[in-house]
Amino acid sequence: MSVRDFAQPIVNVFKALCSEERRGILIELEFGPLSYTEIIERLKLEKGTFNYHLKGLIMAGLIRNYLIKDKKKEFTSFYEVSELGLNVINGLLNAFRPSLSPKQFSP
Repeated sequence: MSVRDFAQPIVNVFKALCSEERRGILIELEFGPLSYTEIIERLKLEKGTFNYHLKGLIMAGLIRNYLIKDKKKEFTSFYEVSELGLNVINGLLNAFRPSLSPKQFSP
């Protein structure tokens, strides 16, 4: 059957969020873009491990990568939370945030 599994992107997001290292990267990017070097120095991860987790977040669509050229014409790789990433994080936080007026559930 060639029907695309509509839930697969959702599954990919939750798989990405299962990793403590990936959640750490998202936390580091909470206040804005950071360079590859800045993130790896803050998290103190080995490059191979770090690259593996970056790829997982990018493949899930939670972060995006872009390059900036400096005055020496060298490129620096930056990462930021994507629009999907922001929506997922905000949605999950709102889902688990205590409600101001809890609904009463009837048995």
